[in-house]
Amino acid sequence: DSDKESALLFTNNNFKTLKKIAGGEQRFRAVEIIPVKEGLIIPTDTPLKRNYIQFFDPDNGNIEIVCDLPGSAFHAIRNEDLFLVSTVTEPSDINKTDYVTLWVSLDGKNWKMIWKNKRDFIPVKYQKIFRYSELILIPGSNNTPYLVGYGRAMKSKNNGILLWKKEEIRKIFS
Repeated sequence: DSDKESALLFTNNNFKTLKKIAGGEQRFRAVEIIPVKEGLIIPTDTPLKRNYIQFFDPDNGNIEIVCDLPGSAFHAIRNEDLFLVSTVTEPSDINKTDYVTLWVSLDGKNWKMIWKNKRDFIPVKYQKIFRYSELILIPGSNNTPYLVGYGRAMKSKNNGILLWKKEEIRKIFS
């Protein structure tokens, strides 16, 4: 997770070879990336710098910050026409937050925070040992009217399934 370890890599032969597309900076440090036809949605995961949701255009190599995040993003998925990113409470001198957040977009460039929840009672300095507070976004096909998440180490939503109505989320953008 150092600068030289952070990169976007491409393979077209089942990981027999990897081609470095971009890297060498924390802005290329990500846990999960959302591929779209026009490029890549890259939410960053770094305790060393501010975190962002970015858009990477592979045609010209440009990376654009599209949204500031309050902490590291561990989870990013697409569900139908909704793009989702959740942040964790990873301890950091730069990203100081006590809240897990959920961000949503319809186009990958305009984002809104639609939910947040306070971390549990474990002191921040011990979170690396016990667990960061997080909202795990459930990937895969989901043709129900709900988005599904799993809350971990949060004050009021600990170890439980969370649901949001997709239609209610879409209304936020209209």
